[in-house]
Amino acid sequence: MLMAGAAAWMWGLRRIASGRAPAPPATPTSSGAPRYWVFVLASGGWDAVLTLDPKTKKQVEPGIDVPYDAHEIVAGTLPLGPNFAPLKRWTNQLAILNTVQVSAANHEFCWLQWMRFRRAVDPSMPMMMHLLAQRRTQPLGAVSVGPGTPHDYGAGFFGTRAQYWGDPVKFKYTAYQNEERRFLDDLELMRPDELAVMARVLRKEQRELAALGGTRNRNAAEAAGEAAALFEAMPRFTMFEPEDWSKDQPWGPLAKGTHDVGRDFQRALWALQNDVAKVVYIRVGALEWDTHQSNLERQTTWNTVLAASLDKFIERLHGQRNEHGTLAEQTTVVVGSEVGRFPKLNPHDGKDHLPEVPHLLFGANINTGAQGALYGATDRRMLGMPVDLATGRPSKGGALVTLDDLGTTLLTLNGMRPDLYGYSGRFLRFLAA
Repeated sequence: MLMAGAAAWMWGLRRIASGRAPAPPATPTSSGAPRYWVFVLASGGWDAVLTLDPKTKKQVEPGIDVPYDAHEIVAGTLPLGPNFAPLKRWTNQLAILNTVQVSAANHEFCWLQWMRFRRAVDPSMPMMMHLLAQRRTQPLGAVSVGPGTPHDYGAGFFGTRAQYWGDPVKFKYTAYQNEERRFLDDLELMRPDELAVMARVLRKEQRELAALGGTRNRNAAEAAGEAAALFEAMPRFTMFEPEDWSKDQPWGPLAKGTHDVGRDFQRALWALQNDVAKVVYIRVGALEWDTHQSNLERQTTWNTVLAASLDKFIERLHGQRNEHGTLAEQTTVVVGSEVGRFPKLNPHDGKDHLPEVPHLLFGANINTGAQGALYGATDRRMLGMPVDLATGRPSKGGALVTLDDLGTTLLTLNGMRPDLYGYSGRFLRFLAA
C-alpha cells in the first residue's frame, strides 16, 4: 500500500526533478498578489464565436460560420456565445481578452507556449505555474489535476502522469476514456504512519542529494523536499468528497467521461481550501476541442460542460473559505485554449487551426470594472484588431495582444519582474485591478 499508493507520482517526480532547469532569480511578491492561481486549459482549441466572441451574421463577412440566430447570444453584462450560457450570472465579474496571438498552429508547440505564456519556447524552459509558485507558504508550488499528457511535464511537475510516455502512436488522446485513479486519491488512502515513512525517506534523500552539489542534484533535492512537505501535511487536510455536478443540468446527454470534468474542478477547490498549493492547473481533455470534423456538435458538448463546471466553480469560490478568507478573494483564474479555430468551415463541417485565441480571466487583481470587461475585438473576418495597450479598446494606432504580453502581465500581477525570467512582452495595464 505504501509504495503502490504513490507509485505514479514518484515515477513522474524522479523523471522530472532530476533534470529540472535552475530556477531563475525571483523578486519579492507584492502584498496585493493573489494567494492562489488557477489555470484551465480547454485542450484542442475552442471556437471563439461559440464562447467568448459571439457575432451575428450581419457582423461578419459571407462565409464566416455563425451557426445560430442573433437572439441566442447570451445577453448578460458581457455578451457570451451560446455555449457559455451557464456563465451568464457571473458576467459582471469576468474579463474577456479577445484575440491573443500565438506563433504556431500545431498542438504540440502551442501546448509548450501556453504552459509558459510565451511564444519563443523549448521544453526545458520553466512553466508559468512554477514561476508563479516560487514565493509561497504552501507545501506544493503547483499541482496538476485532470488528465496528463507528455507536454504537461516540466520542471516542478506534480500531478497525474500521461499514459504511454514518449509514444505518440499509443498515446490516448481521449482523456477520460478510462477510470484511472488520480494520484491525490491514492495519497488519501495512505495511513498517517505510511505518509510519515514516505516523508522521512524523502527528507533523507533531500539531504543526500543536496550534499552532492551541482544543479541537477540541488533541483532533485528541492523536489524531494516539496514532496515530503506534502506527505507531512496530508493528515491535516480534509478528505476529498466528490459530488456529481452533472445532476439536473440542462446540457442534455453527456459525452463519455464529462462527469470527471466537474470532479477535477472540485479537486482544485479542495487544494485551495486546504492551502495545498499556490497554483492549480486543470487540463480539460487531451484533444477534445480539436474539431476538424463536426465542429458545432463537438464544441457544443465540451464548451457547455466546461462552462457549467466553471459556473459551479465560481459559485464555490465565493461560498468556500479557509483561514485566509473566501477563496474568491484570494484566487485569480485564467481560462483558455492553446490555439483557436479558423472562422470558416472546412469540407467536413469542422474548423481548422487559427493562431489566435480568446481568454477568460476573473478573480483577484483582474480589472473587470463594475459590470465585467471586454478587451480586444475582431473584425468582420473574425481576425484580431490592434488595441490600445492602456485601455484594451480597439485602436488603429495600437498593437495586437500576444501571449508574451499576457505572460508578462501575469508575472507582474504576482509581484515579479518578468524581465528576470526572459519575458519581453508588454504589461497590459488594462487587466490590472
